[in-house]
Amino acid sequence: MTHAFEIPGYVQGHRFLDDPLYYDSTAKRFKDLAGYDHLGNGLTITTGNPIFETVGGNRGLRLDNTFNGSFRCPIPWMGTMICVIKPQYLSGLTAGRYPLIFGDAVNPLSNGRQYIYYTSTKRGVQLVSAGAQLQTQNYRNDDNCVVVVMAFDQQTRMSYSTVDGVTIATATAPANTTNGNAVSLSTAGVGVRFGNMTAIEGDVTQVTDLYCQYYEQHFFDGNILLSDLAKTKEFIDKLKAQYNIA
Repeated sequence: MTHAFEIPGYVQGHRFLDDPLYYDSTAKRFKDLAGYDHLGNGLTITTGNPIFETVGGNRGLRLDNTFNGSFRCPIPWMGTMICVIKPQYLSGLTAGRYPLIFGDAVNPLSNGRQYIYYTSTKRGVQLVSAGAQLQTQNYRNDDNCVVVVMAFDQQTRMSYSTVDGVTIATATAPANTTNGNAVSLSTAGVGVRFGNMTAIEGDVTQVTDLYCQYYEQHFFDGNILLSDLAKTKEFIDKLKAQYNIA
């Protein structure tokens, strides 16, 4: 059984439980699990108060825009993100929301972002580069909890994603001979907005069309789907067993 810290390149991680092991309730800060909390790698709730809830036996945060926070961007140029998420799609609505926004541009489409959406024909969980030149895509047909692994790779100029560590989907960025901006996740290396689902800075109006339960997130400074797929699959399997994911 592999833990996140056993995969090389682990640079930041948070588990969203109201437990002193993971959360400092006085500072309203989720502690960094990669060992860099003393360097400021925690995730701090800056507006409102976190909503902890148990859904399907799993306890985590309900991201409905009534609170938001921020943390340092651990993989602005390239890297891998693993998250455990349960989007709550409401039937019949078309909507898109932003659990994570990697940047401070007013227009969310100018930032890298984690995006969840629902239309009449499909549902999805995405990780999108700044400027939307590269993205990962995980299509959904249910509201179940899922482990999603998403990576951007400057060497191959491609994105990679998987939910099982076996089948890996890829996408290729547009050609650019002068820089790697098309593959970068963050704008100007600024922090990450957390739970600002509407992408309107400071907005704490509750969203009722599309929100999510968020359980944990982990970041690695390389493309672990190429460099350490076996250990990554073991970690995926561990998370799936922990959250009772089929």
